[in-house]
Amino acid sequence: MYLCYFCNNSFTHKNNLNRHLKERCKSQLKDDLLNDIVKLNSILVKTINKTENVEIVDNELTINGDNNTGIIGNNNSNNTVNIEININPINKLNTDYIRTDKMMQFIEKCHGNEIDNNSLNLFLKEFNEEILCNKYHQENHCVKYIKINPPTFNILSEDNNGNKKNNTCNLNDSCELLSDEMLRIINKTLNDCKKEYKKQNKFDVYIFTIKRVREKLIKIMLVKSLKSMLIHSILVNKEMKYIKTTTII
Repeated sequence: MYLCYFCNNSFTHKNNLNRHLKERCKSQLKDDLLNDIVKLNSILVKTINKTENVEIVDNELTINGDNNTGIIGNNNSNNTVNIEININPINKLNTDYIRTDKMMQFIEKCHGNEIDNNSLNLFLKEFNEEILCNKYHQENHCVKYIKINPPTFNILSEDNNGNKKNNTCNLNDSCELLSDEMLRIINKTLNDCKKEYKKQNKFDVYIFTIKRVREKLIKIMLVKSLKSMLIHSILVNKEMKYIKTTTII
């Protein structure tokens, strides 16, 4: 799906968005470039809003939070932005940025065809990466590796009383801990797809395919895709290495 970030109308095809920006949108800013700028700005604002303190000293912007730190440098100037990001526990991940378009593409690819296990595994791996190791949403980096051999991970969780806990897990235990939450997010995205198809008057066309996809999403398939993601996307990424902190807020 394509979204106009000025008026929040969504469109199935990009040419419809372009036509809307040129002819129908009430905003004075009507071209793709400015629309993308607004989109990037909205992401930056959401990131800053998750922090506690902002300090500017000698052209350096420092944003203080309470868990991990990311640094953004500008090679064309002497300015450095230090962003300390609050990491969400596995049971409170941010999914506001997850859109239905990729899931809908997969549903439409499966429509009228057998759901191949390899294709499903690849799709689930990419979906997991979008949430758990998205470089633009470091607030969801609740899974990091402690050591490569044997694969050992730290997963941040939260109990019913709001107490955060660092869990040290091997590969299999990590998949088990992650699978229930990721399955919940996937099912929510499937429900969002159903709502979108209803808006497009395509619900009757794809409802059976959605049902077949949901039936295929048994836990064993999700665990397999999570294992692939942990090995091929987290263990190989030095930025996903866990750095022990003394306190968790």
